[in-house]
Amino acid sequence: MVSNVASFVGIMRYEFRMQIRRIAVWIVPVLLIAFQFSLSRMWLPNSLDTSWYKSFFRHGEFERMLLYSSALLAGNANLFLPLGVGILMADRWVRTRSALVEELVQAFPVSIGARILGTYLGNVAATLVPVLLCYGVGVAYVFWIARDIHAVLYGILCFAVIMLPGMLFVSAFSLAGPVFFGTPFYRFLFICYWFWGNLLRPGYGVPTISRTILTPVGIYMANGFFGVDIIAGSGLMVVSPLQGLESLLALVGTALAALGILWGFACWRQRRC
Repeated sequence: MVSNVASFVGIMRYEFRMQIRRIAVWIVPVLLIAFQFSLSRMWLPNSLDTSWYKSFFRHGEFERMLLYSSALLAGNANLFLPLGVGILMADRWVRTRSALVEELVQAFPVSIGARILGTYLGNVAATLVPVLLCYGVGVAYVFWIARDIHAVLYGILCFAVIMLPGMLFVSAFSLAGPVFFGTPFYRFLFICYWFWGNLLRPGYGVPTISRTILTPVGIYMANGFFGVDIIAGSGLMVVSPLQGLESLLALVGTALAALGILWGFACWRQRRC
């Protein structure tokens, strides 16, 4: 048990160091934000301006507006940043096989579950560092305008509730998916899925899952918990906090299921060797 925990921590630290050193991990989030800005300057809440002073608001209104703007910031940031996370995670598990060292790795006294979980958490943590820095720029802007420490606290809360579940969801599938489809084809499928299953609004004659609780862009959490409609004119009716919680749990649960499928397949493959 102790050796498994030590191995898990060692794998996680190793994977973190390997991923954080990749230049693409730092470039991709910046390129995605630049792409989003080229489409629309809505990554930062347009409700913010330099006239934000607490004295202009009744008691409690300032905090509500600040929380709403923080949720809008997180929702807008979540439109494209998870796309980059999924792409960057897609080669993390299969690279041992492509580098012809899979048999060597399997010879180590480490359980498959510890390898999968360590690889997953280490790479997710490293990939989210540049994402958090980019998001932090927006939070710093809100703080500068509002001059209130709650802007930082609300920014952290909205990241955890709106952005993180979707990031965990796409990361789990990007770790497991290339095992079955190959990395290049999986990335192509994932990009198509992101636009079809998240950004395509219903009513265009193409069936889509973009308004379901399994939408990792976070529209249910943003709407259910904070009353924010991330995609204007999305056609999403106002949802309840309970539905927002259902979406959050569904995304995290599905991520765990994807890792479970990867674990089962890896165990089956190891028994065949």
